[in-house]
Amino acid sequence: MTISKEEKNNYNFSKILINLMKGIVYREDDVNIWNFLEDNESQVSEHFKIIGLRLIVDKSRGYAYLKQIIFNQEEEQLPRLIRKQPLSRQVSILIVVLRQIVIEKENSGSDDRIIVSFDDIADKYRAFYPNSNDDEKKFYKDLKSYLKKVIDLDFIRELKSEEDNYEIKPIIVSFVDMDWLNNFKDRLTEELRENSIDISDENEDLE
Repeated sequence: MTISKEEKNNYNFSKILINLMKGIVYREDDVNIWNFLEDNESQVSEHFKIIGLRLIVDKSRGYAYLKQIIFNQEEEQLPRLIRKQPLSRQVSILIVVLRQIVIEKENSGSDDRIIVSFDDIADKYRAFYPNSNDDEKKFYKDLKSYLKKVIDLDFIRELKSEEDNYEIKPIIVSFVDMDWLNNFKDRLTEELRENSIDISDENEDLE
């Protein structure tokens, strides 16, 4: 049975809509569907705008995702489709550490994938973990659990072929912009100065 061009386009359009509703779409996962998205970006964007979602496409880094449109305070908000995800303080700190690694990599002028070892992450993260030297086993166990949460956010992935190595995905740049990063670091610096960091209280919202 021969599939018409219109049927093929309808299939690709449906596929990209479904994939975006499920989460982040990466160019490397399906080059053909990514090319279709680039060719039909305005149509896809208009489709989601009707239900209060904004299509974000970063062509240089090769990813796309949906973001909730927030209307003016005077306007009634639509039901939220993209849920905010509250993050514990320690997971937020870990994300800041990973974002800082990305900044360092970008400043070095390298365009390679950002691969970092568990030990390197631990070294950078240790300064923010109370009494990390008192119980090494607990420190590493907790860090592994925090990394699992960041994996669930799709900011990093564990490399199966390279034990204890992680790839930091470029999507972290969009979700953790410089304003969010600087505001959080300012609060964190103040708390460090006062020696009053609580590793469990006060969540950060990430959309």
